[in-house]
Amino acid sequence: MKKRRILFLCGSPPHPIHKILAESINADFYYFPDQSSISKKLKALAKIPKGYDIYFSEGLFGPLVLAKKLKIIPKTAKLGNLFSDPRLYQIVSGKKFNFKTGHPTKYPSSLRKSQTKAIGSLDFAVCIGDYQKELLQKIDPEINVEVIPPMIERPEFFKGNSPLKENNILIIASGPDYYYKGIDFLIRVFKKVGKKYSKSKLFIVGEGWDSLAKRIKTKNIQFRGRLSMKEILKIMKECSLYCHFGRGEATGISILESMSQGIPTLVSEETGAKRYVGKVSKSFICDFDVEKTAEKIDKYFQRSNSSKRELGKKSKKIVGNLKIENSISEFKKKFEKVSR
Repeated sequence: MKKRRILFLCGSPPHPIHKILAESINADFYYFPDQSSISKKLKALAKIPKGYDIYFSEGLFGPLVLAKKLKIIPKTAKLGNLFSDPRLYQIVSGKKFNFKTGHPTKYPSSLRKSQTKAIGSLDFAVCIGDYQKELLQKIDPEINVEVIPPMIERPEFFKGNSPLKENNILIIASGPDYYYKGIDFLIRVFKKVGKKYSKSKLFIVGEGWDSLAKRIKTKNIQFRGRLSMKEILKIMKECSLYCHFGRGEATGISILESMSQGIPTLVSEETGAKRYVGKVSKSFICDFDVEKTAEKIDKYFQRSNSSKRELGKKSKKIVGNLKIENSISEFKKKFEKVSR
C-alpha cells in the first residue's frame, strides 16, 4: 500500500500535544501566521505546499477549505481537522470572549455561518474527548469523526499524592479569558465558601491574570502566575480540591493532572473532563449555580480526611491510563481509520 503524505497546518508554535500527535503520523509541518494582516494570510495560503494526500490542521480548517476551493490544494486531497479548542462551543453557543474589551460578547453570526460551512466541507475530523464530538455533531451531524483520549504529557503527575489536609482550592489555567476558564464563576463561589471557611485559600496558577488580579481584593484569593513543575507539585500538596468551571473547555488537561495527583475535582457541565470526574462522583459535575456549587464544596470540606483520600485514590485510578504513549497509540489507529 502506497504511503500517504500528510501535511499538518498549524500555528507557530503548534500546541505541544498537537505537535506530538502530528509527528506520530510522520506529518510534515506548515506554519500558518496567527493574527496577521489579510494580505499576509493570503500570501501564506498561496504558499501551502502541494503534492500531499492529506491536509490536517489544528483549528485552521477555514484556510484549508479555502485553499482547496482556490485549487491551491489538489482536488483529490483529503481535508481534516483536529478539534480541541473553544471554537465549536463558540459556534454552538453564539458567545465568545472578546480579548479587546476583556468581556464575553456575541459571536458574529456571519463568522458562525462561514465556519459552519467550512466544517461541512471537511472530509474528516478528530476530536480530543467526547464533548468536542458532541458539539461538532450539533453543527454537522453527518461528519466523519473519531474521538481520541486526552493525554497527560508529563509523567511527574502520576507520582505521589496530595495529602488533602488543607481546605484549599486550586485551578491551573492561562488568562485572560476568564469566561472560557470559568474563573469569574469560581471566584463568586469561593467568596461564598470563604464566609464559613475563613482560612481556606483559592490558588489561581497560570499566566495572563494581571488585569483580573488587580480587581480582586479578597486576600485569600492568590494569583500565583506561572510556576515550575516542582512548584506546581508543591502547591498541589497544599490543596484538597481542584475546581474548573469552564464554559466549552474541550477537556482541560490540568483537571486530569490534578486527578492524577489524587485531588478530587469539581467541574462544570460544559467541560469534556466531566466524563472522568463523573466516574468519581456524578455530584462533582456542577451547573452554574453559585449557591448549589458552594454547598457541594461545603459538603466536601466536611468529609473526613480518609473519605477525601478514598475519592483521591479513585480519581487517580480513573486517569491512570491517560499516559502519553497510550494516547498516541490510540490516535494513530483512529487517524488511519477516519482519514481513509
